[in-house]
Amino acid sequence: MMQIVKPCIGFKDKIWLFDGAMGTMLQSTGVKAGECLELVNLERPALVTEVHRAYVMSGADIIETNTFGANRIRLAEFGLADAVERINAAGVAAARAACAPHTKVAGAVGPTGRYIGRDGFSFNEAQAVFYEQLSALDKAGVDLIVIETMIDIAEARAALLAAKAATRRPVIVQLAFGPNGRTYSGTDPATAAIVLAALQPAAIGVNCSRGPQHLLPIVLEMGRWTSLPLCAQPSAGLPEIRNGQAVYPVTPEEFAAWMVKFLAAGVKYIGGCCGTTPAHIRAVRKTLAALKC
Repeated sequence: MMQIVKPCIGFKDKIWLFDGAMGTMLQSTGVKAGECLELVNLERPALVTEVHRAYVMSGADIIETNTFGANRIRLAEFGLADAVERINAAGVAAARAACAPHTKVAGAVGPTGRYIGRDGFSFNEAQAVFYEQLSALDKAGVDLIVIETMIDIAEARAALLAAKAATRRPVIVQLAFGPNGRTYSGTDPATAAIVLAALQPAAIGVNCSRGPQHLLPIVLEMGRWTSLPLCAQPSAGLPEIRNGQAVYPVTPEEFAAWMVKFLAAGVKYIGGCCGTTPAHIRAVRKTLAALKC
């Protein structure tokens, strides 16, 4: 049984609890695989708000907009390249409709799906794509920005530079890491921390990937190379097929126990990614209350 330590008593800074997954939650309500999840902001906003509200009621301090893939390149796959502003604005509105007085709304920004330096896709083009989305989120009134699931350090830099040009709101940057402990482009945690910290975001960290057990040593290593606040939003493990259904193996209780270890590592922003649910966030909130975080 995993031992739980009590790292929070005496902490000077607030621990911020993010929400959990959006995509897997929407799919559990009937949104089909392969459907444009961000288009749901326009066509079924009440459904998005319902997911957000479930996380708010579970104790999340920060909820992320359903805009992970709402950049021009990703939306073009669905013939929606010219709907960037409308979809991002609708995503912010759907989140706001679920907020409690204390809730913060984070504008979620994911990768473009293309790689800088390949097929003529340049760093400047990537910046322009991110700038368009980030400007829309800023205009819609988010409280902060979360650039997440970046697997290429060059694209993460492009997004962060675009954010600095588009908004004065706090920006958190999170990378995803493979089983070898490096990003897809081969960047190790120490290098990632140094490169991102040089651009002075509000916080840096990790998300998604193979689950909390995989990400804990990575965020520990990042913390050795920066004094910036750290963020961690792991998935609930890798999905397993059980009786024909994809199931994420890390239970809410196990996830909460892992979050304690991240807190002990100095992480200030915690939450969940793929496969995590309101039950996972509720379990973490209960644990935080017991630790007086």
